[in-house]
Amino acid sequence: VAMSAITLESVRGGCLDAGMNDHVGKPFDLAYLVEVILRYTGDAAASVVSPLETAGATELGLDADTALNDMAGDRELYASALQAYLEELRDLPDQLDRLLAAGDFATACRSLHTLKGTSTTVGALHMERVATAAELQLKEGEASLDHLALAGAIRDAARETVKAMQQILVTLTSEPV
Repeated sequence: VAMSAITLESVRGGCLDAGMNDHVGKPFDLAYLVEVILRYTGDAAASVVSPLETAGATELGLDADTALNDMAGDRELYASALQAYLEELRDLPDQLDRLLAAGDFATACRSLHTLKGTSTTVGALHMERVATAAELQLKEGEASLDHLALAGAIRDAARETVKAMQQILVTLTSEPV
């Protein structure tokens, strides 16, 4: 099974023409990847897990249920990924401030790009959208961009996301499996 960040049908077709059984795009949905692998190994498909009870998650731009399903319902794995994400997210605004002040726009773009992917993985969709917009702004207008405003937007979204995701982490670790 081929995996790439490019999900164009021509890439998929090229992978199949090269002898691959299937193609999965990134960021990948773990449940779908498992389903594809099981399809070619002859085993039954994985099931979808029951939703987490996360009040207000939609309004906060969170999708913990999809993230948990993408991790094949493994609450321990999701809790671990979420904890690591929160630790990185707490440090990111200060790191971004330093990078922008130093004029290191390439590293700042890479940090924002990574943040997009990890935010999607844990279901922090608002943070993913903010990181996407910030990365685009930085790429399009490095010299003329208001770096303080960009860093402030990331800082505000990170603060909101950390607060909301901490609630999900508490819910996740306190609910019976």
